[in-house]
Amino acid sequence: MSFYYGFGKYAERFCKGFCGYYAILLIPGILLRLYDKKWTPADSLLFSFYCVHGVLLVSLTFVNLVFYISPRYLESAQPLMFGWCAYAIVRLWRMIPIIPIRAVGVAALAGLGIFCFRHSLKEIIPFFGDEEERAMRIAIFDFSDEIRSAREGGETPLCGDLVDFDLNEYHPPCATTIRYFHYSGGKWKSCAKRITVLSYFASVRTVGKNADYVCLILPKGIERPKMIGGKGANGKSNWRQLRRVPSEGYDYELWGSVR
Repeated sequence: MSFYYGFGKYAERFCKGFCGYYAILLIPGILLRLYDKKWTPADSLLFSFYCVHGVLLVSLTFVNLVFYISPRYLESAQPLMFGWCAYAIVRLWRMIPIIPIRAVGVAALAGLGIFCFRHSLKEIIPFFGDEEERAMRIAIFDFSDEIRSAREGGETPLCGDLVDFDLNEYHPPCATTIRYFHYSGGKWKSCAKRITVLSYFASVRTVGKNADYVCLILPKGIERPKMIGGKGANGKSNWRQLRRVPSEGYDYELWGSVR
């Protein structure tokens, strides 16, 4: 069951990045160009570049042994297919001679264009314009610097100890560990927000208990959990606050287990 669910999510991410909503125009554009016998070697070369890009990214799944693919890496090649999308628009326009129907088609295409453009910016606008996003970005870089500095100074375990990996989750091969908490539904829970990319930047392993570090997303007016992250890596509950990044709605805090 977990394999089929993981494969389904993988396929969903791949399709979202490989063609996304542009498939509405891409597929008719390619088929109409073949039907009109206007497909040229240049089209074949461009289409091969587009497909090879997707194949190379899929191959990283087997190289890194991580059953995950990010749509944003595939989306970088989407402009290569805009020519076929434009051909589909022009070809469909010529197939509809009636003026009222053309007007409806123009309105539909304009709406689709606005939707696709807005869809392409939905992750970019909040990332640069939202106060919470800026605070989270600062916290990620600030906390990763703290963790890396401590590891270089010998205060936490060095990378190198191989660990078991899960094909559905990323676990870097290092001994330093971290745990994430956020407050939701009236209680503290393990965090699944984008702050967890801190594990990538700091080269640490995310765990559910007995961590070297705890990253806390603390809402305004909410008290910290009585025991931050349970026992530390040393088996004790001694924690000290290392870094703190305030924002309007949340405070991002990094706590370390005292050795």
